[in-house]
Amino acid sequence: MKRLVLWSLGAAVLFGMVGCQQQEKKAQLTSKVNLPDGTLAYLRDLSKENADYVDTTKVMGGEIVFKRQEPDGLYGIEVQMNFWPVYLSSTPVAVDATVTPRKYEGANTELFNAYAAVEADYEKELVPLKDEQRKLEQGEITPEVEARLKELDGKVDALTSQFKEKVYPIIKQYPNNLYALNLFQILDIKDEKQMKDFADWLATWQPTYNDHILMKQVREYIDIETRLQRNKPFVDIAGVSMTGDSVHLSEFAGKGKPILVEVWASWCKGCLQGMPALFDIYNKYKAKGLEIFCVSVDQSADAWKEAVTKLGMPWKTNYVYTEMMDPNSPMRRYNSLGLPINVLIDGKGKIVGRSMPHEEIDTRLDMIFNMPAGMDVMWE
Repeated sequence: MKRLVLWSLGAAVLFGMVGCQQQEKKAQLTSKVNLPDGTLAYLRDLSKENADYVDTTKVMGGEIVFKRQEPDGLYGIEVQMNFWPVYLSSTPVAVDATVTPRKYEGANTELFNAYAAVEADYEKELVPLKDEQRKLEQGEITPEVEARLKELDGKVDALTSQFKEKVYPIIKQYPNNLYALNLFQILDIKDEKQMKDFADWLATWQPTYNDHILMKQVREYIDIETRLQRNKPFVDIAGVSMTGDSVHLSEFAGKGKPILVEVWASWCKGCLQGMPALFDIYNKYKAKGLEIFCVSVDQSADAWKEAVTKLGMPWKTNYVYTEMMDPNSPMRRYNSLGLPINVLIDGKGKIVGRSMPHEEIDTRLDMIFNMPAGMDVMWE
């Protein structure tokens, strides 16, 4: 069960009217919100490498007012667990999020409105499913509860796939639009043909966008994701063992036997719930040579060690990488915003698949161990 752990982009937000008082090429942002006075609000500049904070204020009288004036560009208002991108320019923009879908008024807001409409429909169906998941996870995990959680996961995945299919063609109606780049990041597209299609479309944009950080991020994402497709060589990652030794995936992968990479964390409920199925897979195939390269991204090595012991992990290849946001972390190297991550690598070091259900992992391993030794397969 995948859990979003970074950058909660595109979440439902409780914002009201947004107005801009402008000077030349600058704008001031005011928002009416349904939040208590004193609630902290932040403004992020999405044109910065790390989406740096550029202003901070508090809700007063149901309003958020960012007094400093910022250059034209794409920004993000962050309030509590909500994050809402907005384009600031010399032309005033108003956003009413007290209605569903939220309504934007002003220049260059067509894409914002189109996305908001699709997002509202998506969230109307998604929220009840997620609420039920959370409620079930807080109680005893019986076989019946586990079966229901699995069913809910399937519904969420299907709903999310439908949502992405609706949003993608909408994005492509708006070239030379920074919000289109932001939405592509939110969709986390991994289909090779679709990524190529998007890259070809970006090539038609005005050259002035080539050096923008969002354009660079999207192109880097596509480049990395292309290298992670099925049948491509595995990407090496590292970790630290229980004894403090540095270990690399390349010490195990591509040596003739399949390797299953599992990236998890002790605080990730979906990771913990999936461990019994992972144990079953390991116990089924360990005698045939399966090894699991298990890397935690816990910030605390002590928390990781405690979880490994408590879970009773049957394999010895347990490692930790405590800098989750580092460019070389397993999450960044395998281009994922969520946990858990699995990557199945065949004996020749080729990627068989990523983020697969345990049933598919089992099927793929059965194929691997029943094919003639040394046989080279093109995975589909």
